[in-house]
Amino acid sequence: MSGAVISYIAAAFAYAGLYILTLFIRTKVKSEKLDIFRKWVRTGVLSAEQLFPQSRSGARKKAYVMTFIEDKTCGFAQEEVDALIEAAVYCLNMEMWDR
Repeated sequence: MSGAVISYIAAAFAYAGLYILTLFIRTKVKSEKLDIFRKWVRTGVLSAEQLFPQSRSGARKKAYVMTFIEDKTCGFAQEEVDALIEAAVYCLNMEMWDR
């Protein structure tokens, strides 16, 4: 093979490696943001449970959590935020059920 072909193949492998590394870093950063945001949501849900212990105050609790995490959403869509809140409430209820 000629030197040009070998250089071309090496460049292609280098580019592919750089592309894969970039994807990995983006995924890692998004994953870390999601983990941090989940912790904020859980903290908000636990706080709401403590502040509003009366029954049938779910809407009030959710409004509190939404206000609590408002500046921490990290660019997540409203549907994702709602799903994370519901998941945190579900986990909290399962923990209480196990007691």
